[in-house]
Amino acid sequence: MAADPPFELRTADQILAMPDSGEFLAQFMDDHKQLILDMHQAQMDQGGKVKGGFTITVDYTLDRQLSMIVTAEAKIKTPKKPKASAALWTTAEGMLTPQNPRQPSLPGIRDVTPAAQPIRA
Repeated sequence: MAADPPFELRTADQILAMPDSGEFLAQFMDDHKQLILDMHQAQMDQGGKVKGGFTITVDYTLDRQLSMIVTAEAKIKTPKKPKASAALWTTAEGMLTPQNPRQPSLPGIRDVTPAAQPIRA
């Protein structure tokens, strides 16, 4: 009676389920879920398009007995936060100012916002 042929891994997900007895793939899926949540939050905070992604690297090492060691690593690239920015102007002296030097200032302008009044019950 012939022996049954060995079970063969035929898909990438079957191979990725092998490292660390399945813990690699489980952790990757948790990290992937968090990536999607981070992308949703970044889009809500920043608007427009946000980018994220991942890279999975699988390395093989074959020894003389034809035993294969499979190692896997996942790198998650989360959306980048926008750089902080400010609109400033330059002065003739080489300094920066938040006020446009070409816009004339109006002397004597004062704040006339009424003071907060306590509400009486």
